[in-house]
Amino acid sequence: ATSSVAAVSSTGAASSASAVSSTGATSAGGATVLVIVTEPTVSGIHDMERVLELAAHFSIPAMICINKYDLNMDQTAAIERLAKERQIPMAGKVPFDPLFTTAMVRGNTIFEEKGSSRLKAIVRQLWKTIISSSPMSR
Repeated sequence: ATSSVAAVSSTGAASSASAVSSTGATSAGGATVLVIVTEPTVSGIHDMERVLELAAHFSIPAMICINKYDLNMDQTAAIERLAKERQIPMAGKVPFDPLFTTAMVRGNTIFEEKGSSRLKAIVRQLWKTIISSSPMSR
């Protein structure tokens, strides 16, 4: 799947995170907001739209984060337009960075690895945007 979703509780903790299955099913029970992480591809947009339908069905507010946004600026712009048209807040955009792969292979977070203070700052800001969003302050 090229989109994933994290269900975040009002305590600010990620209560669950899972890849969206081909049926669009995910664990969203008790979520205050769904953060949809998508990549700027045709299939990523398709998957994101399905998760947005799921969020609407369960009346759970959603936010969008574009992972590797800088790999396809046309598709990134399409995601941003879709978010604006549907009034879905953008949580943020994360650039491609090999530090993610390095950390994953080592079983670490990016914060445990040396390098890319810019990437770490972007991820910190993303989290601040999520936890300060209006659904989280209800």
